[in-house]
Amino acid sequence: ALLAYLERNGYHRTSAVVEAGDYAVRGGLVDIFPSGLDQPVRLDFFGSTLESIRSFDPLTQRSLAKVERLELMPVSEVLLDAGAIERFKAGYLR
Repeated sequence: ALLAYLERNGYHRTSAVVEAGDYAVRGGLVDIFPSGLDQPVRLDFFGSTLESIRSFDPLTQRSLAKVERLELMPVSEVLLDAGAIERFKAGYLR
């Protein structure tokens, strides 16, 4: 459900998180760089249970600080999913 949410809200899956809007998955770790934050966060899952949230340095991949709460906002105000693209094409042709 988390990965589907990220895709629907403009996040892009990458091999390594570098800039806002990126996310990466490696086993039970999900790295996300939410828009509006200065540093990315690492979600550590054990199965479907979230064990911890930590900020990390994208260059060294080292954890920096524990994060108590995370609110994921869309990356952009304009979300270009397949439905939005089709609506744009139909409206543009009219």
